[in-house]
Amino acid sequence: MAGDERPGFWLRWHNRVKAIEPWGILLAVVALVMSVATFWIDYSDRVQEREVRAWQLLTTKAPGNSGKIAALEYLNSEDGLICWPWLIEQLDWAYDELQDLPMCLVTLKQQSSLRGIDLSPLPDPTPETEGDGPAGVYLDRVNLNGADLLYANLQDARLVHADLQGADLSRTNLRGANLMHANLMGADLDLVDFSGAFLKYTNLQSTSLYKANLRNAILTGANLQGAHLRGAFLNRADLQQANLQSANLMGATLLDSRLLHANLQGAKLGDSKLEGATLFHADLSGADLQYSVLSNSDLGYADLSGAILNRARLLGADLSEAKLQDANLDRTFMWRARLLGADLRGASLVGANLQDSVLVDADMRGANLRAADLRRTRLGSADLSTAINLTQEQLIGACKSADTLLPAGISVRDCGESLEEDQPPEGTRVYDREGNAWQWRDGEWKKGW
Repeated sequence: MAGDERPGFWLRWHNRVKAIEPWGILLAVVALVMSVATFWIDYSDRVQEREVRAWQLLTTKAPGNSGKIAALEYLNSEDGLICWPWLIEQLDWAYDELQDLPMCLVTLKQQSSLRGIDLSPLPDPTPETEGDGPAGVYLDRVNLNGADLLYANLQDARLVHADLQGADLSRTNLRGANLMHANLMGADLDLVDFSGAFLKYTNLQSTSLYKANLRNAILTGANLQGAHLRGAFLNRADLQQANLQSANLMGATLLDSRLLHANLQGAKLGDSKLEGATLFHADLSGADLQYSVLSNSDLGYADLSGAILNRARLLGADLSEAKLQDANLDRTFMWRARLLGADLRGASLVGANLQDSVLVDADMRGANLRAADLRRTRLGSADLSTAINLTQEQLIGACKSADTLLPAGISVRDCGESLEEDQPPEGTRVYDREGNAWQWRDGEWKKGW
């Protein structure tokens, strides 16, 4: 009898368990929801508390690092559940399409804006820095990739090896900042103040630097390939060995800048101001220099092959040993320019003004000299044997040496011992084709009276 009751006993328990099973599942779900809600509230409180502490740390003026790197990186970060930034970086073929997607499936912390943050030095120099000026904030190797730093004040900051790729630094104050070896590729730097900044070997490839202030900045070896520098101010900037290939410098001001051995292949420099600039051994092949001002500049040994220089102003410029093969120099103003040993083979000099210029040892074979003004030029040892559209009237007052080669039927007087030009009297005044006044003062041509 007991054996017959045992199956019935287990059946009754099975039915009871089955009856309460939905309630158990419901309780488990409720417990899970409460746990998630508790975690969310707790995590949100901790995020808010940490953000408050980070902002307090950043707004407290203190020399050096003082924990600011960690605070900045935390505020600029995004956190959540099931994040895949590393996966997006790996998928090169779809990076552009995926980079705008949320970094996490469930976002727990949004990236904070750092717009207008003030990390400038202490207002008064401390005893340790007195005499050297106030020390800026120390942010070496900080990762602020994609940060929003619009209107930020980072004057005198040290950002060596910093990662600022894709960051928005437009209108930011970075006067005197040290960004050596920093990565700013693709950053927005419109109207930024980089005056006196140290940007040696900095990566500024494909950046936007519209009307940026780079006066007296050190950009030796910097990578500015494809950068947009339209209307930028680079007076007295040091750009030695900088890579400016295909950069847009239209309307930029580079007075007295140093561009020795700089790469400016295919760069756009139309209407730019390069008076007194040093471009010794610079590569300007294929560059666009229409309407640019290069008066008193040093272009010795520069490569200007295939460059477009029509209507450019090169008054008193030094183009000794420069490569100008197939260059467009139509209507260029080159009064008293030095072209010793210059290679002008196949160049177009239609309507160019070369009065009083020195063309000693210049190679002008195949050059188009139609309507060019070569009065009083010095042509010692120059080769014009196959120059085209050259007439006797264009060479009034010009002189040559015994080994000068001229087209058949054209002759000029011998220069004698004086092959190079004599300096004009102090105060000599001339006008270029655009009506701008120039005056010889203190051994060079200066604009205005």
